[in-house]
Amino acid sequence: MRLYIAFDASTVSRSAVAVNERRTPSTEIDPLVASSKREALFAASLWLAATIYTVGYCSLFGYQRAADDLKFVMGIPDWVFWGIVAPWTFCTIVSIWFAMRCMRDDPLGDDAATDPADADDDTDNYVADAATGSATAKESPNA
Repeated sequence: MRLYIAFDASTVSRSAVAVNERRTPSTEIDPLVASSKREALFAASLWLAATIYTVGYCSLFGYQRAADDLKFVMGIPDWVFWGIVAPWTFCTIVSIWFAMRCMRDDPLGDDAATDPADADDDTDNYVADAATGSATAKESPNA
């Protein structure tokens, strides 16, 4: 069985132009995207620095050592403590600091405000009374 496909170059080029016109990027960068890129760059840089340090330190000080030269820090071999425990602790502290001080919770726009899960929620139809702690139904404007 053979399959033949008709190919018309003029149709393809016109549709490709139409797709490119729809996907033309704007020159303005969305602040949410810029913030996300900054946060991702920080995380990737921290990971890369920790990986280079950990692999480098452990390969230099963890192999080809005499047993008499082995020292312990809090019951852990010194090359494991300074090559793994210390940098992981440092990275955890830096990550927590970055999350608390530098990362923001940005609004996602109008689409995020209209959550489909809230569509059936009728809590907007009630008025809370702070004095009694009860809720009464709002009067309908059509009534």
